[in-house]
Amino acid sequence: MSTGPITAPAGDDPWAGCVFARLDGPDDECIFCDTRLHYTAGESLVDGENRWFLATRCPGCGNEWLECGRGLPSEPARTILTERTGQWVATVGPETTSATPIMRAFRRIYRDTISEARQRADQLRRNGLRGTHGEMLVLRHHLADLGVGLEIAEAPSVVPPPGQSQRGL
Repeated sequence: MSTGPITAPAGDDPWAGCVFARLDGPDDECIFCDTRLHYTAGESLVDGENRWFLATRCPGCGNEWLECGRGLPSEPARTILTERTGQWVATVGPETTSATPIMRAFRRIYRDTISEARQRADQLRRNGLRGTHGEMLVLRHHLADLGVGLEIAEAPSVVPPPGQSQRGL
């Protein structure tokens, strides 16, 4: 079942006019005709903020949906983005001895608690964090403002253990 399309109001917003729809069909099938859906997805860093989109088309009945947003992509858009563009890993160099600026960035971007920010900062410093390319670009942008260099590379394919997510952010 679909919640139906919603058109963003006109104005200065760059997403004005986007048509949003939430797809609730099972297993990537069209909710109207049960045909397998085709997806196009992408992300961009705009003014230090992640902007993403997911365009969905049904070749069976011709229906189309567009979901777009800012910040962390919502599900199922995030999973489809990762399937289409790969997963990326961010790492900091060994010269980054302090977790403080990294924690500050996590608290600013994702509104982490201090303990959540510490945990993510430690993970980033030890093994790197995984996420979509857009998520990693936003993190690099904010860390650069705090004087911390961040390397971003396409992550090798790794299947997480059952019950764990690879999502770093």
